[in-house]
Amino acid sequence: MQEELEENINELSSVEYLQKTIANSIQMVELESFGLLDKFKELVKNINGIYEKSKKYEDLNNRVGILSIELEDILESLKSQFDMLETNPEKLDELNSRIDHLNSLYQKHKVKNVEDLIFIKQKLEKTIYHNSKFEENLLYLEKKQKNLENTLRKYSSELSFNRKKTISILEKELKLLVTKMGMDQATFKIQLDKGSEFYNNGTDEISFMFSANRGSDFKTLKKVVSGGELSRIMLAIKSILSQYKKLPTLVFDEIDTGVSGKISNSIAEVMGTISTKMQVFTITHLPQVAAKGNHHFRVEKKLDNGKTTTFLEFLNQKSRIEEIAKMLSGNKVTKSAIEHAKQLMN
Repeated sequence: MQEELEENINELSSVEYLQKTIANSIQMVELESFGLLDKFKELVKNINGIYEKSKKYEDLNNRVGILSIELEDILESLKSQFDMLETNPEKLDELNSRIDHLNSLYQKHKVKNVEDLIFIKQKLEKTIYHNSKFEENLLYLEKKQKNLENTLRKYSSELSFNRKKTISILEKELKLLVTKMGMDQATFKIQLDKGSEFYNNGTDEISFMFSANRGSDFKTLKKVVSGGELSRIMLAIKSILSQYKKLPTLVFDEIDTGVSGKISNSIAEVMGTISTKMQVFTITHLPQVAAKGNHHFRVEKKLDNGKTTTFLEFLNQKSRIEEIAKMLSGNKVTKSAIEHAKQLMN
């Protein structure tokens, strides 16, 4: 496109020169006094005469004949081109205007050729097309959003309904388990409020309310329970969940810290019940809890060349009895501690 414009501009700008030069070339070919055509006819006649005398000049004769035909064809082409030439200032101005516009587009879009301009044009056409469809797309998206919201409301309502049916069951089961673990005065109230927005698990805003003593007001669980109480409550919750949802593994890290021997037995029993449904790891310093496990590892830290290293040792039946005896009586293992350890394990 650009090359064609420049070629047309160059031609229109040089019309007078082209007319003069082509006319002069025509004269040189056909003017009778010294024209190339007449001179070439004389040359053809001479070569024909030579060829008639000797056939070895056949190639030369053929070549001259071809040149004669070519010269006549050139003359006709010159006349044709001369007839087509005309001065056209308006068209020249138009072409100059177009090339100026093209250069301004190059500068505006920071490109160097027409191919890049075409690429930009196609991108703009796509953008214009999409923009023209904006309202249509917006209506489609709004409709889709409304349908999704209706679906979410439906599932959220179903989830709320099921939660309301389950709350009383969960409250009772929590009460039973924490009572077993020494919190006999504790009661729970799970509060369900309908929120104004969608969450990952519905529209309900759920609050766990807790009262540690009979007659006390219910308050948010996380604000009123102690660390030991929270550990036992979490154990109770996980114990209940394990009945309905299969989890791969649960890990309890010193969940029994600060509880009495009697309560520690209850905690161990709850963990034992959970372990029938999934794998349970517990880190403990209480012999009552350690004795209820199916397997026992001893964790020990040693100082070696100024560096502390942690070792994990699997205990067999004998070593396990000794370890539990140590947990009962200190590092000194007594006969009574051994017997007590055996009783715990049985």
